[in-house]
Amino acid sequence: MKTEKEIESKKKICIVHVGGTIVSKNETGAGKVPAYKISEVIEKCLSYKQKKAIDAEVSYKVKAPFGKDGKGIDSSELKFKHVKEIADIIKKNYNKYDGFVITHGTDTMAYTSSLLSFMLLNADKPIIITGSQKAPDDKGTDVPKNLYDTFKAATSENSGVYIVFDGDVIKGSRAKKISSTKLKAFGSVNEKAITIDDFVNDPYKELLKKPKFSTELSEKVGVFYLTPSTSVEDLAFFAKGKDGIIIQAYGLGGAPSDINDYIKEELVGTLGKYVVFKTQCEDGLTDLTEYEVGVKASKGGVIAAADMSLEATYAKLSHILGNYTDKETIKKMMYTNLSGEMNPQGIASYLEKVESQSKKV
Repeated sequence: MKTEKEIESKKKICIVHVGGTIVSKNETGAGKVPAYKISEVIEKCLSYKQKKAIDAEVSYKVKAPFGKDGKGIDSSELKFKHVKEIADIIKKNYNKYDGFVITHGTDTMAYTSSLLSFMLLNADKPIIITGSQKAPDDKGTDVPKNLYDTFKAATSENSGVYIVFDGDVIKGSRAKKISSTKLKAFGSVNEKAITIDDFVNDPYKELLKKPKFSTELSEKVGVFYLTPSTSVEDLAFFAKGKDGIIIQAYGLGGAPSDINDYIKEELVGTLGKYVVFKTQCEDGLTDLTEYEVGVKASKGGVIAAADMSLEATYAKLSHILGNYTDKETIKKMMYTNLSGEMNPQGIASYLEKVESQSKKV
């Protein structure tokens, strides 16, 4: 039996279970569904050595608000209400624990990690999200490795929201699912991922900013994909009922003249909507200063996503529109690095070029 002193010395971890493959099983032949409690998976999948190592360092409690018997949901079912509840649980229990683990399906994990990065801004404790590509009963399952690495990350001296997956640690606001089948399911957009060992052994902790938590989100933000057959009418129909529109544009941020004209005159000019261009490319950035079509978009009021991922762009605009109403404040915040989602030096250089071009005829 452990002494009181030994128990008190353990790191206290709160596991917020959402669902996903990490607890799923194909019980009826109709496809995998959440079938285990996360505590059952920890007991079932981790080796004796892993469980002993965790038990020596960690005291954890599980909060499982979703699904039947707390077994969770398929991540395709994720809505803002679920993310808000995750954030609320962490907010309400923040001072009781040393770190947080979120077990989550992979399909929408990067959306959750991005949203929480803004909702739990400047968190000074580790908030670690993980899941698996293979179910607990699958041959070669990645559940043990991902869970064990996540416990290591959650008991480290790091701070902020991260995804831990297949040995990589990815900033929550930089994460993207890059494979539907491979165990290395996540990549880090425009920023290098680090290994779990480097993360644990060389921690980073933000000491200058106080945590700022807000669970408000605007649900009037949508993503529109530009193609050669896209018409102004298509965009007009999509934009109805939305306050923010993220357009996945070509290359550095190109769009045809009729679309640019409609954005300037109607969406931004008349309706006062916020339009953001995000490159369709997986790598690189959105820069509206390189080509005439981009400059035209910028002068028409379009905001560039710079080097942000699509998930971070969507999460950031949803967060900002949910918390602010002043137009200049909203635009300024979209160009401000809030949670590591964009390169501060790169955006400063970009805004200088925009300012210079705005003075030219």
